[in-house]
Amino acid sequence: MRNDPRTAETMLVQLSDLLRLTLEGAAGGESSLGDEIDRLELYLALQRMRFGPRLTVTTAIPDQIRGAGVPTMLLQPLVENAMSHGIGPKDGPGAIAITGERRGDRLLLVVEDDGVGLPDDAPARERIGIGNTRTRLTTLFPDDHCFDLAAGESGGVRATIDIPFRTAAPGARAHR
Repeated sequence: MRNDPRTAETMLVQLSDLLRLTLEGAAGGESSLGDEIDRLELYLALQRMRFGPRLTVTTAIPDQIRGAGVPTMLLQPLVENAMSHGIGPKDGPGAIAITGERRGDRLLLVVEDDGVGLPDDAPARERIGIGNTRTRLTTLFPDDHCFDLAAGESGGVRATIDIPFRTAAPGARAHR
């Protein structure tokens, strides 16, 4: 705040927007993928200010799937984990890639980082973000989803979600 009041003010406004959108989306338990990406972009704007040039994020979500229904706050905890447990402890710059595609009647979403990866000598611990993600997927798609955490192609972690493709419920906005 003292060193860069203008950046602090920008971060505060973006945090306010993120909280407002999160509260708006929390009521139904499901939102459009487009809304999820909009919320995620606000979160990422804050993190880019924090990490600076050390963080690169790419997002490839085709317009044709932005109206898909997904559990609210599905991607943000995965990206947060990638930054906190992958990029944060890594020396030097780090990258996160967020992709989505429709494969027939399925929606495939991937969050992959090039961070420090999963521990070799101990089982991976699931904390609140991953546990909540599993719970939301199980609630909305009881026996019709896959959620996998594995070593990424670039040494980090790859989180993959495979759920039925369906259009977001009425009232869910599909922002661009």
